Amino acid sequence: MTHSYDKHEGRKTVMMSFLLVCDESDTLNEFERCLEGLPDISLQKVTSGQDALDLVKDKANKVDLAVVDQMVGGMPGIRWVEQMLPLNPMVNTALVSSLSDEDFHEYTEGLGVLMRIPLDPDKTTVTRVVERLVKVLSLYQTPGA
Repeated sequence: MTHSYDKHEGRKTVMMSFLLVCDESDTLNEFERCLEGLPDISLQKVTSGQDALDLVKDKANKVDLAVVDQMVGGMPGIRWVEQMLPLNPMVNTALVSSLSDEDFHEYTEGLGVLMRIPLDPDKTTVTRVVERLVKVLSLYQTPGA
């Protein structure tokens, strides 16, 4: 995990690596646009489910969060998450879904999905995702690092 120093706040910030896994749909375009404007974020977009699996399998590719569309490579995004977990269980995931938060929690229970992304993600969604990921990644930091 790399760190940068936030001069304005006098604290360490975490450089985060996002992977957007989506077909050619427009669902994550606004999400991607919002992420591109944020500091300390690296972003990769992959339109092939298999290419995304290959990328996360190679531990040399740092991926902190895979944001997965509803459908990837002709299969539901949750199936992609299930295939990814044995390859690299340290990759956090967020999944685009039209389900309610309660139904989504039940549907993804046991998969460690960080959160549900609505079908029309906006800047508020991106902010919530980044804040939640920062909290999760801070759990892995060594005190004083």
